[in-house]
Amino acid sequence: MFDIFDFGKSKRIKDAQRIADITKAAEKNVIKNLMQSKNFTAGMFDPTNSDWLGSILSPNQELKQNIKLLKIRARDLFNNSPVVKSFVSITQQSLKPFKLTSKVTNARNGYNTKVTSKIENAWDDFCKAGNFEVSGRYSLNEVIDQMIIQLLIDGEILLRKVKGRGKYGYQLQLLHTDQLMPETHNTLSGPYQMSIERDEWDAPVAYWINTKMPTEGGVGAKQLRLPAEDVIHAFLPHAVGASRGVPLIASSMSTIQMLDSYRNAVIVAAKMAACTSVTYEQNGLNDTPYDGAQDNGLAMFPGVSSNALSPGMAEALPPGVKKVLLSPNQPTQSFPEFNKNLKKEIAAGVGLSYNILYSDWESTSFSSTKACFIQDRAYVNNLQAFFISKILDVVFSDFIDSACALGKLDLPAIKTSYDIYKEHAFIGKAFDYLDPLKDVEAQVALLAAGLTTYSDLLNEHGKDFEEVLQTRQKEKALMAQYGFVEAMPTPATNPALGKPGSTPNTPELEQEPAQETETPVKE
Repeated sequence: MFDIFDFGKSKRIKDAQRIADITKAAEKNVIKNLMQSKNFTAGMFDPTNSDWLGSILSPNQELKQNIKLLKIRARDLFNNSPVVKSFVSITQQSLKPFKLTSKVTNARNGYNTKVTSKIENAWDDFCKAGNFEVSGRYSLNEVIDQMIIQLLIDGEILLRKVKGRGKYGYQLQLLHTDQLMPETHNTLSGPYQMSIERDEWDAPVAYWINTKMPTEGGVGAKQLRLPAEDVIHAFLPHAVGASRGVPLIASSMSTIQMLDSYRNAVIVAAKMAACTSVTYEQNGLNDTPYDGAQDNGLAMFPGVSSNALSPGMAEALPPGVKKVLLSPNQPTQSFPEFNKNLKKEIAAGVGLSYNILYSDWESTSFSSTKACFIQDRAYVNNLQAFFISKILDVVFSDFIDSACALGKLDLPAIKTSYDIYKEHAFIGKAFDYLDPLKDVEAQVALLAAGLTTYSDLLNEHGKDFEEVLQTRQKEKALMAQYGFVEAMPTPATNPALGKPGSTPNTPELEQEPAQETETPVKE
C-alpha cells in the first residue's frame, strides 16, 4: 500500500536539494561576477571609453613595430617644424661646452697640479677637430651637437670606438642609427634583439652594423659585427628591457603635426575670407563671351574654370553650372587661447617650459619666470648628467689608457694600470643668476649655515673650486708684481642670517653699508 507520508517526505527532500543546488549555483555566479568586476574606473568599458584600446607587447615588440615610422616622422618635423628646430637648438646651446677637471692627487692627498695640468691640456688637444673624430672634420663640441640631434630626434646615440688611430691612438666614429641592422642575421647564435646580440642576462655582447646607410647600398657596403666594448650606445629606455630608444619628442609629435596642419588651415581660411570674387553664369550653349572677354584670358570662356581663388576675380562659368558662394570665416576669437594651450601641451611633452620653448614672455611675472628657469635647469641638468655618465666618462677613461700607453702624457703605469690618472669631473655649462643680488645672498646664507660647499656652488656656475683658487693666487701674484693692491669690500652682518636673538623686521636684520678697505698684497 502506497504511503502518502513517505511520498511527501521524499518530495520535501528533493525540493530542499533543488533549492540548495540553485543557491549554490547563484553563489558561484556572484563570486564569478565579483572576480570579473573592475575595481578601477579606467578598467571598465562604457560608451565613453569603448574605443580606448591598447596592446600588451614587450618593449622590444613595441619598438620593432613603431621605431621606423617614429623616426621618419620625427625627422620630418625636425626639417619642417620651427618648434622642433627651436627645441633642438635650445638644448644644444644649454648643454655644452663640458669642461674637464682632473682630480689626480699626490701623496699628501692634495691635487697634483703638474699631472692634472698635463691631463687637461692633452684632453683639450684631443677634443679638437682632426684628433677627436675619425673623419677629421668635427671637434668634440660639434660631435655633441650631432649627438643631441640623434638623442632628441632618433632617440639614441651610436658611436664606434676606433683604437690605434689618430694622434692619441684613439678616436670616435659617429654612426647613424639607421646603420644598425633592422632584421635578424641568419648566422647569429643566442638571443638577438633589434640588431644587438645579448647574453642570458640581457647584457649587450655585439652590435651588427651596416657600413653604409640601408638606402645607399652599392659597392663596398658591408655588415660588421662589433664587440659591445667597441660601441657606445646611449639612450633613455621607454620601458625596462628596451633594447633601443625612441625620439624624445615622441609624446608631442602628434600634437605638433596637428597644430601645424590646423594653423595652415586657418591661414588658408583667412586668405579666402580676404578675397572678394565674382562669377558669371551663362544661360545657354550658344552664348558667347561678352566683348573684351578674350583679352582677359582663357578663364573667361565657357567650359574653362579657374582652380585658384584670387581677389577681384571675375570668371564666366560654362552652361549648366550654377554658382555657389564660398564665404569662409575668419578663425573664432578662441583660436589664440586654443593655440596657446596646445603649445603648452607640446612643451610639457618635450620637457621644456612653454615660455622658453616659444620665447613668449607676455604676461609673466618674476615668480613665473623663476619657475620656468627652475624647470628648464632641471631638464638641462638631467641631460648633462646623461651625457657625462654615458659618453664623456667612457671616452675619457679610454683616452687615458691609450694616451698613457703611447707615452703622450709621459705618466708611468701604477701596478700595470693607469686608473690613478682617471680621477676627474666634467662640469656642464653654467647658469646665469636670475636675480644676482638675491641669489648671492641666499648662497652666502647656505654657506654660513653649512648646508652647501664652495665646490657645489661653483659647479652650478660651470667653475671648479680648485681652479678658482689657482686663478685667485695668480691674480694676487700679478697684482703684487705690478704694484697694485686688491680693494675688497668688507661685508657687514649678512642680512640673510641676522644677528643672534634678532627677529624679522627688526633693525638687526638691516644690512649695513659695505666699507671699502684696502688689503695690501704680500710680496
